[in-house]
Amino acid sequence: MVVLCTLNHPDREGDLIPDNALANGATELAVVSAGAPGKEHGVINHDEDPVGTARLYEKDGRLWAEVNYDGVPKDWPHDGTPPSLTPGQACNAVNKMRPAWSVGYQVLAKRDPTPAERARGVRRVILKWRIVEISPVREPGGAAVGTLEASCAA
Repeated sequence: MVVLCTLNHPDREGDLIPDNALANGATELAVVSAGAPGKEHGVINHDEDPVGTARLYEKDGRLWAEVNYDGVPKDWPHDGTPPSLTPGQACNAVNKMRPAWSVGYQVLAKRDPTPAERARGVRRVILKWRIVEISPVREPGGAAVGTLEASCAA
């Protein structure tokens, strides 16, 4: 179980994500990158294939992910570039290091911030976004993100 972002709180780049912004449906999974040093967001950067999938949902003012280290999704249009870590190694690394997380996403709707939001450091309000990939990282973009628990088969 990982916390990907705190909603209604600007990240360090000035993006504010309000409640109910997640466009991913209950069956639309994001992919998980191995997150090896120097390979953060390796999947969307076309450096490697994913090591798993994540079911995303909003709860209690946060964006959560249930991560499943099950390898490359069958419908993923991969080019056969193996991940830097096997799914088991990636899960074990997350379990050991308890990293922060970053998301690769597509902005579907946005607006300019209000004067009150600008005073809080907000530069853009993302009204709808689709998360494509999540990646363990050492330097998160937002506040109050991290790994709460990790369990690995095998």
